Amino acid sequence: MRSSVRTRITLVATAMVAVALVFAAWLILQMVERDFVETTERALEAELELEAAQFGATGFGPEEVFFFDFVVQDRPLSLGLFTIAEEGIAFGELYEQGFLVGDVFIDLDEVAVIEIVDPLSGLPIQDPELVEELEAAAFEVREIESEAAEVGEALIVGAVARDEVNESLQAVREALTLIVPALVVVMGFLIWFLVGRALRPVGAMSERVEAITTTRLDQRVPVPSGRDEVANLATVMNGMLDRLQRGDHRQRQFAADASHELRSPLSTVRAAAEMIEHNPASERTESLASDIVHEADRMDRLIGDLLHLSRVDEDRSSEFFEPIDLGQLVADCAGGVDVTTEPGLVVLGAQDQLRRVVENLVANAQRHASTQVTVHAVPAANGRVELRVDDDGAGVPVNDRERIFERFSRLDAARSRDRGGAGLGLALVKAIVTRHGGWVHAETSPTLGGASFVVRLPRAPNGTQQAKH
Repeated sequence: MRSSVRTRITLVATAMVAVALVFAAWLILQMVERDFVETTERALEAELELEAAQFGATGFGPEEVFFFDFVVQDRPLSLGLFTIAEEGIAFGELYEQGFLVGDVFIDLDEVAVIEIVDPLSGLPIQDPELVEELEAAAFEVREIESEAAEVGEALIVGAVARDEVNESLQAVREALTLIVPALVVVMGFLIWFLVGRALRPVGAMSERVEAITTTRLDQRVPVPSGRDEVANLATVMNGMLDRLQRGDHRQRQFAADASHELRSPLSTVRAAAEMIEHNPASERTESLASDIVHEADRMDRLIGDLLHLSRVDEDRSSEFFEPIDLGQLVADCAGGVDVTTEPGLVVLGAQDQLRRVVENLVANAQRHASTQVTVHAVPAANGRVELRVDDDGAGVPVNDRERIFERFSRLDAARSRDRGGAGLGLALVKAIVTRHGGWVHAETSPTLGGASFVVRLPRAPNGTQQAKH
């Protein structure tokens, strides 16, 4: 079963939110704990400073004992005044409700309990709860300076139990345990809603695309408001549909034009064949047979042009292009006209296709020229080669200089089909030149005054192997 994009996005986003919230909850607990502990320790420091100041002011004797009270697990305890037992270790007494319950040894470097000893037996106290919670208490140490005691002979040691801190942390932890899952659920529903709202235009686009068929290419997908990726996708799809519609129209027009062009010679052939069939001994038999051959040649050329156009349209690869001397190719193909070429005009291409370009342009010029046709193959700017075919005919009107390269396009619809072609020659020229990375256009001949067809092709890179003719 395939999951929808909406489901996948919601699950991934919700999981990321859950991870982020858990991490944030952990950070909150760490910060709250640190804040509670620091607040408690600051209060302890302040009280010890006050007590130390009082001792310094009133005097302090070895027989005097200061008790600092605190509570561990509802047990009121007191730590007596500590003195140094040996280097780095302080010694004091722990009282509970006025009774001595143990001697306490504290490491002054670590400020932590080393051991709690029974004062009667001298053995460590076996009260795990007392030991554990006393070791967890926060200690602060202050040296006492007075007339009766030298520095370091006596210390005030204060301790604060973490009961209240732990209780506060537990309350925060329980609150976060309820809040984090609730936030994950709420965020999951919110993400589901927002993703659905964002993908709603995509659903509308999908429904519209499903309704579009080859007979309804005029339909377009709705473009949502805004300038986000979804709106851009809708715009791109509509552009694609525009191109498909234009391509479909061109294909339909191409099929209709091809059918029309083929029907005319077929009608001529059929009519001539029927006349020969009904009257084989007629004196027109030879003329009719000649008409049949002529029309068959026309159909052959038309079908050949159609096949060639189809191959050019389908084959977009230049993998099999080879170096070709365009000047030599022009000299070989443009027989019977005035040819001007230069050596070293090497291009990369398909030889049979470039030959077809030269032949079609020369044939078109000869068909419309009055008396003269010239062909020039010369170097051009920007590393290109220029092929120019000029005639002294009537020329091409400016408004028709783009249309003449369309398929089945003829400027004079009423002219004789014997004189004109099927309107595929120049279309084939444009398709081949475009495939070779060049361009072609029509203009007025600067020398003969008629039409001038200019083709520019990229020159082959330096170091290309010897060109073929």
